[in-house]
Amino acid sequence: MSTPCRILFAQLKSEEERVLGPFHRHPKPSRVEVDFRRLLERIESRLYPETIPVLASYWLKTVYWSGYSRDEWRALDRLLKRSGDFPETEYCRQAFADIRAWIKTANRRSGKPADPRTALIRRPVLGAESVAPYLIRLLNTWLPQEVARMLVSEPPLEDPDAAGVSVLTTGKALERLLLRERLSTSGLEALLDVEGLSARAVYPADLEILRDVILFLLGQTAALTPAVLPATFLGTPRDARLCRDYPEAIESAYLANSPAGEELHVPIKPNQLMQILTDTAVGIGSTVITKDGRWWEAARLQGGDKDVLVYRPHSRPRIDYTADHARLRVPWPEPRHSWSGFVHFPNLVEVFGRQWTVASWEKDGAHSWLNLVFSRPVPVTMVASESAPELRRCRPASTDLAWAELETAVGAALAQNRWDRIESLQREDLIPLARALFALAQSALSHPKLDTIESNLRRIRFLLGSLDSRYGLIPWRILPREVRKVLLRSRLYSGLLESLQQNFGGLPDAPREPLPMRYLARLAGR
Repeated sequence: MSTPCRILFAQLKSEEERVLGPFHRHPKPSRVEVDFRRLLERIESRLYPETIPVLASYWLKTVYWSGYSRDEWRALDRLLKRSGDFPETEYCRQAFADIRAWIKTANRRSGKPADPRTALIRRPVLGAESVAPYLIRLLNTWLPQEVARMLVSEPPLEDPDAAGVSVLTTGKALERLLLRERLSTSGLEALLDVEGLSARAVYPADLEILRDVILFLLGQTAALTPAVLPATFLGTPRDARLCRDYPEAIESAYLANSPAGEELHVPIKPNQLMQILTDTAVGIGSTVITKDGRWWEAARLQGGDKDVLVYRPHSRPRIDYTADHARLRVPWPEPRHSWSGFVHFPNLVEVFGRQWTVASWEKDGAHSWLNLVFSRPVPVTMVASESAPELRRCRPASTDLAWAELETAVGAALAQNRWDRIESLQREDLIPLARALFALAQSALSHPKLDTIESNLRRIRFLLGSLDSRYGLIPWRILPREVRKVLLRSRLYSGLLESLQQNFGGLPDAPREPLPMRYLARLAGR
């Protein structure tokens, strides 16, 4: 337990002894006390204190749905009041004040809303090979898309004048995504701590918020201590003398304590050490990032039972969302007093689940800094997997409504042989696609020729690519039943399979066509 938590617990205990006496036999802690201590422990282990509002919000939701009685709410309010002057915890004090304000207003409310978790229909368990790729796609692709939609269509959850993306908005977006995904309990638990996943693949602040949401969905108030390792090699300046295979040594890094504080030790092989020491200028400058988001700089070579390269923590950079594009300011291990000649920086930096390009550099005392600009999310393939996992994402309800409207319009247009219903679609962005589907249906019912249908499918693919990514593939049920029956004929289906898979989701296996009567007669021996 960290020092601030110990201080608060000591304060609470001393006050209890002052009232009850030092030799009073302490009863078993109540449910409220256990939950409150778990909240404090999670606050003290927080990597990014600015995300504490999300932690407090989802912890409060968890205890609310656990069925606190009126007396338990009063007991919690007393604990919060006694802890209101907790030193050196601005975010903590604000969180306590917000919870107390909620308790006061909740006591005046009548009725209780429905628990959002009760309507979950659990999906099958995620396979072990799918957990890491799924988490990367969830945090780096689906989350930004959901946040963008919320910022456009809904009022902000915090101060509307505040710059950047609210942490509460991020938490709400993750809650919606996970409720929509309907993962099983074991699937949610697997996402809490993915073994071997580094800060190169995901942003630790987003991962902290995700854990808060998952614990709420699981109905738990306790959390595991976040892991610090593995470490990931980020780069070196041009004058470093590290071997090409040095990044592989980072996998064996371990933490150590020293009088100067915590250190990261990376074992050095004899051939790597010789290459460093035999050069005229010893260059060990390099940067490493650990799973908790801390950046470490190489400090010295250290001998002993085994040779190690010692790293010391430098900072924990934050992604800046206040500009048009996400930005990141990171230290660079090239401590020069002045810059002259050609300056070499990496063309692309992969960290925090994103690929970054170097926009500019600057000097600040003994350090150099790179200002990075977001380029695109890291690919899911960065995580090794024995097989390509299926990363299916449940669509938002609005998308399902859009496809249902399109299905009705295409069916009505085909029945009436008129375009009216298609032209009157409320979602105008789907009108060109509806026209192409109508043309496909007509060609399948009137002239089911492979070339004609293939041409219509290519047009559909082009139009589908121009739509918002939230739509995904076209549901197979969009096509009328008689059209699907024609396309599933074995002679057509075998030639169209690849094109159909590029456009439609949920394709069934092609049914086998019955043999003609003359073949049945031969089989019968006639």
